[in-house]
Amino acid sequence: MHYFVEFGSREFMSEVLTKSDVASQVILLIQEFSEVSAISPQATLFDLGIDSLESVDLQYVLEDAFGSEPLTKAEQDSIHSVGDIIEVFWNRVQAGSATCPKDHRAQNES
Repeated sequence: MHYFVEFGSREFMSEVLTKSDVASQVILLIQEFSEVSAISPQATLFDLGIDSLESVDLQYVLEDAFGSEPLTKAEQDSIHSVGDIIEVFWNRVQAGSATCPKDHRAQNES
């Protein structure tokens, strides 16, 4: 399976999508909602200053960016940190129910 991935100004085809690719994209999207510049997988949305309304918006942005169906209740309940978000979308990419997005910021700037 091939994935078209764009990071910043670099575009490339990737046969092997890594968890690191997914993590990078999740963190880029979270940065749009947070004033914190260094986001670690251990950070919670609360740690990043993202309130409950913003977390719902973030969920929609992530679902849209990864081209996936809405998160299930079980997936929503499993999310306590940035690492948990990465894990949910990584599992979806592996299952073929999501793809690694193009850089969301680059899409919005067009």
